[in-house]
Amino acid sequence: MSPKTPDGGVIVTATGDGAAAMVDAADIAAVAAAALAQTRDRGGVIHAITGPQALTFSEMAAQLSQLTGRAIVHRSVAPAAMGAMLGQAGVPADYAAMLLRDMAAIREGHAAAIADTVAQVGGRGATRFEDFALGAASTWRSAP
Repeated sequence: MSPKTPDGGVIVTATGDGAAAMVDAADIAAVAAAALAQTRDRGGVIHAITGPQALTFSEMAAQLSQLTGRAIVHRSVAPAAMGAMLGQAGVPADYAAMLLRDMAAIREGHAAAIADTVAQVGGRGATRFEDFALGAASTWRSAP
């Protein structure tokens, strides 16, 4: 999701009060690089890569507000309304369907599990949402 809030400080999702263990792209890259560099046979190991904490979008919005000094809130809408919004924004139907499935997984509690893969494989602690947000705060401050 882009840090831009097209609705003047409102992050709109269909996630309800569900929480997600958001992961930083740099953490994914660290795990991938370490896994690829290992010389032993991994035998089809699948790595579940998560952030170090599960947060709701309302909690993320509150942290962004605190870091940026802007009022940023989360508004959860019904999945059908979210689908309509995505369609009106020109999001291709197959991509919108994937986003709605991801939002349903969050809403239903399937995205809150936390794994220590970044530390175990990537060799470093996973990035907290607050640290990610602090690094992106200037982008959020300049959003419309």
